[in-house]
Amino acid sequence: MWDIENVYVGEAIYQTNKEGIADTQTALWGNDVLVAYNAPMSSRKGMTAVQNFRKMTKGNPWKVKRWWDENIEGWYVEVQTKAIPKVVASNCAYLIKTASIA
Repeated sequence: MWDIENVYVGEAIYQTNKEGIADTQTALWGNDVLVAYNAPMSSRKGMTAVQNFRKMTKGNPWKVKRWWDENIEGWYVEVQTKAIPKVVASNCAYLIKTASIA
């Protein structure tokens, strides 16, 4: 109908009970629906609803730690990055609050 290429559905749940008590599971997602256009490739002139921006440290988006471990006789390498999602074109998205299936 709308020629939608990708549909993503969040189905996460989490447990709200304390350990040792009967399981109590709660849905993480509500009944809201976000219909948005996100461009497959980012560009300065292109339209997209949301874009991830990486935090730069000393001109590099990656923070790398390396250390030698004698017990395994090898290197550990830890890589970190921080991506911050930002709305860049709100007219490319529509939020439907409390959607329900009839």
